[in-house]
Amino acid sequence: MDGIDLKNVRLVCLHFTFSNPALLPGGVTERELETVGEWQGRMEKVRSSPLLGPAENTSLERVLVDLEEAGYELVDAWSQTRRHQNNSSVLYYVLQLTWAQQEYATPSDVFRVMRELILPQVEETHIATSLWTTEVFAAPFLRDGQPVPNQQVLRISLKGRKPLVDGTGNPILIWKKDGSGRRIGEAPVPLQPDSFLRIEQNGIRLVRSR
Repeated sequence: MDGIDLKNVRLVCLHFTFSNPALLPGGVTERELETVGEWQGRMEKVRSSPLLGPAENTSLERVLVDLEEAGYELVDAWSQTRRHQNNSSVLYYVLQLTWAQQEYATPSDVFRVMRELILPQVEETHIATSLWTTEVFAAPFLRDGQPVPNQQVLRISLKGRKPLVDGTGNPILIWKKDGSGRRIGEAPVPLQPDSFLRIEQNGIRLVRSR
């Protein structure tokens, strides 16, 4: 994607959604169960502009390195339990990690310590061993409710997690299929990404696997 320059992106948010609470890393601030009013407030916020995706089976294996090399620092991490709006008895979980340009990064001393515990857990569970359906959105950066000129927030929405390994650490195997859905080959093969999410100074893009 070539339509956004990172010098204008104040914040980058990785927003994970999943159904298994065991995927929540320790040390992350847990918000109260989302209320109906909070849900309505989310729905009424300024709409983001779609930039990329949705793209299934996306790997994030370079995203943490990319963010660091692009001059971003993790400044916030929180999780929340939410109810599906069409079935309130069904719960799901969100995890949001927010990076800020280093010149604007002011994390507390406590969070500086906690992020050293959080990031390895995120790397292991959500990045190194998972694929995601990925969408990227841009929204204005707001101060006191007003947009700051030439400043944006990049939100990377990550849903539909597909683990790359099973509970014992063995690769998840799948059958390759042709255009008609018929199996190809003599045996199933390890699940592989269709694309990789990359964050670079001149933008954010999905790189197709070979």
